[in-house]
Amino acid sequence: MRRTALALLLFLAITQNGRSQIDNAIGWISEGQRLELSGIVARMLRRNLSREAIEQAVREAAGSSRLDNHSRDWKMIIPLFGWEFSFFDQAIGQGLGELDAEGQARLKKAYLAALGDAPFIRALLSGLSPALFPIMVEGKWGYVDDKGNVILSPRYRAAGSFAEGLAPVRSRGTYGYIGPGGQFTIEPRFDYAEPFEDGIARVYLEGKPYFINRFGQILFEHPFEEIEAFGPHSYAIVKAVSGKYGLINREGQLLADTVFWSIMPFSDGRTVVQGPGHNPYPGLGEEAVWEVGAIDTSGVFAVPFGLYRDISYFNNGLAIVELSPEEKYKQGVIDANGNLKFTIPEKEWKLNYRIKTFSEGLADVKIYLIDPDSLRTWPRPERVSYVGAVNTNGQVVFSNQDWEELTLFGQGRAFAKDIGGFWIMIDKQGRQVGADTYEYIIYSNWAAEPQELFEDGIFFVKTREGWCSIDTSGAVVAGPLKYDNERGSAVRQGKRLLFFRRDTSTRNGYLFGFWDPEKGVLVEPQFHEITTLPPHEDVLLAMESGRYGYIGKQGRYLWREPPRDSNAALLPLDIDYMNLGLYPASLPSRKDPDGREGMNSTRNVFQETTDSQGFQNGTMTLVARLQERGPWNETYEGFQLYLANTTQDTVFFEAPYGCLYLKIQALDKSGEWRDIEYLPDSWCSYTYGTAFLPPGHFWAFTAPKYSGEYSTRLRAELQYWDSFEEEKPKILHSNEFRSGVNPAQFWRKRPLTPEWRMNPYKN
Repeated sequence: MRRTALALLLFLAITQNGRSQIDNAIGWISEGQRLELSGIVARMLRRNLSREAIEQAVREAAGSSRLDNHSRDWKMIIPLFGWEFSFFDQAIGQGLGELDAEGQARLKKAYLAALGDAPFIRALLSGLSPALFPIMVEGKWGYVDDKGNVILSPRYRAAGSFAEGLAPVRSRGTYGYIGPGGQFTIEPRFDYAEPFEDGIARVYLEGKPYFINRFGQILFEHPFEEIEAFGPHSYAIVKAVSGKYGLINREGQLLADTVFWSIMPFSDGRTVVQGPGHNPYPGLGEEAVWEVGAIDTSGVFAVPFGLYRDISYFNNGLAIVELSPEEKYKQGVIDANGNLKFTIPEKEWKLNYRIKTFSEGLADVKIYLIDPDSLRTWPRPERVSYVGAVNTNGQVVFSNQDWEELTLFGQGRAFAKDIGGFWIMIDKQGRQVGADTYEYIIYSNWAAEPQELFEDGIFFVKTREGWCSIDTSGAVVAGPLKYDNERGSAVRQGKRLLFFRRDTSTRNGYLFGFWDPEKGVLVEPQFHEITTLPPHEDVLLAMESGRYGYIGKQGRYLWREPPRDSNAALLPLDIDYMNLGLYPASLPSRKDPDGREGMNSTRNVFQETTDSQGFQNGTMTLVARLQERGPWNETYEGFQLYLANTTQDTVFFEAPYGCLYLKIQALDKSGEWRDIEYLPDSWCSYTYGTAFLPPGHFWAFTAPKYSGEYSTRLRAELQYWDSFEEEKPKILHSNEFRSGVNPAQFWRKRPLTPEWRMNPYKN
């Protein structure tokens, strides 16, 4: 019922005298609530929603309302605002309103901040999130609007994006949710909190995920270790403490029990699962076992175990499967129920290994010019295949021996690349559309999706005249833009074309700029990072020279982080995630005294010890000296951490990326030492190395001085070896010291970004 209140207010906003009546209705609530509700109403008016639309919202809200025990005792108010619709007798008469001292009808204060559960209400709210963007100034977070005006001055320790009218922010050590006015509608109590989506939000307590509604109520208890976000779906993948996966609904009930070793993301209403017995790479004396199947969104098997050795993700209701070795052919295509549609004649053609999926009923194939069994060496001096497309029955619909590459289909169009390196646009019969050829197209077969072709009705290409956006007929929509850039140094980002060029002075090695043909704006590469902020496509988040800001429609800053005074005091490091433990340890040469190899760098070379440093003799020493302060990462408070070898022997270390296995730990509330930093790891063998510390030498590191709500004891932990013949490393701890941490530092690991070669989570 309290959810109905917002719908009623919105209805008032578009009826006769709606503005004055809504002012009357909210005149006695807090200023923050007034701003929040007035803002929502104003946005609804700007969207020109019809009276009928809001009336339907009220009907749905009234129909979904549930009375609690107290509502029956509330005074029945039928003629609220003089409306004469019968459904208001039900919605309003159940306690939403009351008479004030003058006999005027008012909506009860308790219901004004609520938002709807009905699907129509949620749909409305999805477009009502205010255009407010988080900013950070001197370690505190606030919000600006899409004009760059500061709406909420920096006051929070951390801040997330607004969604459905609320934003997660951290006050001190825990998260709650605020409205556009800055007041908490859900009080801080969570380790971490994410934005709302489809009426619910994922939050964490002591590292365990939960889902809450807009009143902050936990929707269900559960025994799971991890739960993926529901998003707009009715299901979510869960991980049990056993490490196995299952599927639940929005009430937390199991749709598929946690018995699977893996569950892939859903596609076309199907997901590929691996059973507990799946063992395709057996050890010595074991037999290979394939337990691969597919389930639907209700957890029911669509493709049972035992039919196929492997299954690709589903698209267009089809999936590629690997058949058993006893079959004549190795691969086939199945429908959504696991029925084999056709087998792939691998001596005639094969699916493009970079795509392996159907789009709009067609799939890209490589058709052999020679017997594939003769392909014993690679590369071959002559061409061995050309491209074509097959339909869902496995029949070749078209092919062209002059083509060497074909994209997915989207909007009835695809692009074919000839042996000369030029692209043309084709239809689903393989016929060229338009007469133009293109030097380059913005598309990647490695990670493409069909909807990327002609997204928003346009596609970016490069002709001899320059960059253009074209429609499905090949007509130029915008451009040409004369802009010289390296081949492959442009990607699409929404309605914009993102350019980048190499720049060795930046951390990631590139500078970024963009072309927005719709706005007629070209910004030369100057940003170190740049990204869109859906659903606010007209605003970009950019990083330049260590300061971030928001870029508007014309390519100019709406707001930019102010430059920091070089004499400003260092900031406390108040974070809510596990930090990356990067402690570089370098050598003056690549070899130790016995000629063994090590990593060499100039970042942090070991030095000789002296008596004045006070290191204990005859031992390995790891000592934290908080009184020796200095900057960590240029801006934050740090202290000196020393590793000294006063023994008679050289000590050895694993050093991926030239960094020691050194991390900070903290004592949690149960008295257990837990990591609050994680160690770097990598799948790239070139990033691994070793380091050594000779007798009578030390390294000095600057470690971050953490600041948080929970005061506790911290220490540093190091792994080292007396020799690399040892199987297990030795563990060395520093002295203990007091500091503050936040709850999420014990467990939360931020998502990896694509450019990271490191995989610190080993997942």
